[in-house]
Amino acid sequence: MTYPGRQATPATHAVRAARDFLLAHPHDYDAAVAGFRWPHPESFNFALEWFDVVAAEHPDRPAVTIAEPGHEAASWTYGELSQRSDQVASWLRDLGVRPGDLMVVMLNNTIDLWEILLGLLKVGAVAIPTSTLLSETDLAWRIDTVSAGWAIAPTALAERFALVRPETTVIGVGHDVPHRLDRLVGAPCRLRHVRAGRGDPRRGDLAAVLHLRDHRSPQARSSYAGELPDRASLHDVLVGRAPW
Repeated sequence: MTYPGRQATPATHAVRAARDFLLAHPHDYDAAVAGFRWPHPESFNFALEWFDVVAAEHPDRPAVTIAEPGHEAASWTYGELSQRSDQVASWLRDLGVRPGDLMVVMLNNTIDLWEILLGLLKVGAVAIPTSTLLSETDLAWRIDTVSAGWAIAPTALAERFALVRPETTVIGVGHDVPHRLDRLVGAPCRLRHVRAGRGDPRRGDLAAVLHLRDHRSPQARSSYAGELPDRASLHDVLVGRAPW
């Protein structure tokens, strides 16, 4: 596939040099300890300055492979995930996610997880990985403790958010769209159905429908929002100069 990717930055070169030094001394512990120096870039964004750089160099190289019992393994390339996470980052920005925002990420081991994590990094937001086994009480405590403004979880776990503070916007990921999500989460909501991407079944639930709870809405409403915008994020998204 054709993917322009992003160019390496001085931070990329510094991190890569440290990595390459260790790879060059796999069996010489003393030499590795004596010669290794931690890189100290002023800033470093893994998604923009590492993942996307690798995607530019090796767009067709497998980046993530997910294998589940009883199912055929599915793989996604660096190029695919880089472009897809650009779209997710753009969509998150459109929702209002900004650098420094906190998002509780309570997803299963599906491709959705990786697309969201990379997208959050590109926006400059902070992901708080959370087990899908948390109870209603534990989940509410975690969100309250850090004052997370955002959360994302499978729609099947909507009832877990019954005790979550209304200031937190919850994004649901899944094929199923509850008729009355407000009754499940215990607060008035607005449903926004967002068709995400090409609908490739390998992409998991994120390629189907996402909907979010908005505590400011007086009643449950539905609106079709179309496909995620096919826009590429820029390296300077972290300083707020990206076009979306």
